Amino acid sequence: MSTIQTVWVRAMGGALLLALAPLTVVAQLNGDQQKCVNALNKGAAKIAAAQGKLSASCLKDAGKGKLPSGQSADACLVADAKGKVAGAAAKIAADYTDRCIDDPPTFGVPGGSVAAIVSDVPVDQTLSLFADVFGASLTTATIDCTDKGGCKCQQAVAKSTAKLAATKFKEFVKCKKAALKAGALTAAAIEDCLANAGTAGSVAADSKGKIAKAVGKLGDAIGKQCGDVSTAHAFPGVCAGLTGTALSGCIDVRVSCRLCLTLNDIDNLVVDCDQFDDGQLNLSCPYETFNLRSTAEPADSPGSPAVAVSNPKLLTQFGSADVSLNNARFTRFRLNTTATRPDAILILIPGFEGVL
Repeated sequence: MSTIQTVWVRAMGGALLLALAPLTVVAQLNGDQQKCVNALNKGAAKIAAAQGKLSASCLKDAGKGKLPSGQSADACLVADAKGKVAGAAAKIAADYTDRCIDDPPTFGVPGGSVAAIVSDVPVDQTLSLFADVFGASLTTATIDCTDKGGCKCQQAVAKSTAKLAATKFKEFVKCKKAALKAGALTAAAIEDCLANAGTAGSVAADSKGKIAKAVGKLGDAIGKQCGDVSTAHAFPGVCAGLTGTALSGCIDVRVSCRLCLTLNDIDNLVVDCDQFDDGQLNLSCPYETFNLRSTAEPADSPGSPAVAVSNPKLLTQFGSADVSLNNARFTRFRLNTTATRPDAILILIPGFEGVL
């Protein structure tokens, strides 16, 4: 067989294989599939909001000494005494059964146990957001309301943070619904509803200014209620020691991070959350490092009552006089981002290092 004949045979064979190969058809979701995706996202937003309200309520009751006998603030976070979180989870499961099983969407939903992921991930990330702000333990972070200033500051910030998170989630859900109706063909169009400032109605665009308004209310709460409060003491989390617009900006970044991680999991997206949350590639998201405030307040330790940092060298080292060393810091590592239990925890204590 000549060289020309050989090339012709190989070319025809390749063409035949391509002709016989199954085609991947890219198409918009039909009406029923859109209803499925929209219902799941609406349910996810509701369960996240329910957990956010529950977290703020637990802080308030703990500060006022109104928790049930024997219940800690940490236990309150997952107790769901009024059943609002459980009710939202049941609604998600029912929506999945009624709207999704017969004609599952080709994108916009997670793989695996769909209803469980859509229910569990928003709750886990909302709890992580609260830990970002208040540290790993609400029990040790809660300021007793005998300290009226500290108590009001914490409660105001908790409430405003929950509202900001709910506002961002709602804006995404509305944008996504519109994108699907307009004929979105892939998950990329859904990703634009989160991170593309050029997409009308997206979280990044904030076309109607609702997110900016919520951030402004968070800033107002900080300005009105936290002026004379040690933020290192009141918020021993990622934003410890920050004040004013720096504090509201830090919390806003944490909200964006947790929303992005949530949506990547429940909508099967691939948004770069590290870039999205603050516009930088700086390992800020996913951020699984938390502070754990200690109830022990040794004499002469920065962060203990009546201890003021005035040494110039310490002020330079700490960055401000509002600092607390009465904390441990730990980092959670997960091989599976949707898993609630981490695979490893690195704990850092001033003067010590260890792995649990």
